[in-house]
Amino acid sequence: MNYQIAIVSGNRATSKNFKTLTYLRKINILYNNVILFFEKNQQEEYLAREDVKYALSNGANIVWLNCKNIADARNYIEKEYFNDGDKVLCLDDDIQYLNIKKDGKVKRLDDFKDLDFLIKKYFKMCIENNCKLFGLYPIARNIQWFEKTRDMIGNNHILAVFSGVIIDKSLPLQNIDFNCKEEYERGFIYGKNIRAGYIAVASQWYREDGIGFRSFEVQLKVCNELIKKYPEFMSKTPLKINENKKTADLRLNRSYYK
Repeated sequence: MNYQIAIVSGNRATSKNFKTLTYLRKINILYNNVILFFEKNQQEEYLAREDVKYALSNGANIVWLNCKNIADARNYIEKEYFNDGDKVLCLDDDIQYLNIKKDGKVKRLDDFKDLDFLIKKYFKMCIENNCKLFGLYPIARNIQWFEKTRDMIGNNHILAVFSGVIIDKSLPLQNIDFNCKEEYERGFIYGKNIRAGYIAVASQWYREDGIGFRSFEVQLKVCNELIKKYPEFMSKTPLKINENKKTADLRLNRSYYK
């Protein structure tokens, strides 16, 4: 089974959290199917990075974007760049490491062969279950919680930091005005998805300088807009607020596809 790897980065060429390429090099990835989608207004800074130079010199390709935000970038990648039916593993630029469950134990993923096996497994599951999207929890640091996870098929919340898609250009575009929680709308658009229980990612998603980090007011506004736009995917009490952490999130209708 063939697939391509798309790594997306927007204006973070000098960020301390730009770690995906370093990690992929450590696990001996093959770069000939890797495409870097980077914002062109930092072209000089990206090309000056040693990890970018190494990837390009070993077969990776680069595409320069001019996008408003991550939703806009995903619209281009998934609706314009690739072809219908292409299988694409989409990665953000801030992946520190991955953990996997293998032989009944949790271990740090340090060999691309293990990752390649799981990517193909989840694309195969997508095909068998009429799904076009799979993704993960960001729980690599929480080993006890990760030990309990399992593969789930349905109306799941999955982060886009590490996700696989089977391209379908007939699907609607994401709303580029949603500057956070965009992974929810992406899931609603793709429909039934797979939440992978055997891979976990450590990233900066909800930390400062992470792509999912936004103020409480912005989070609340987007959550309410999503509830209004996609009521069928929501639980009876869809808004979840954590006053201590100042976060707003959504509760989904898990039985939507049953």
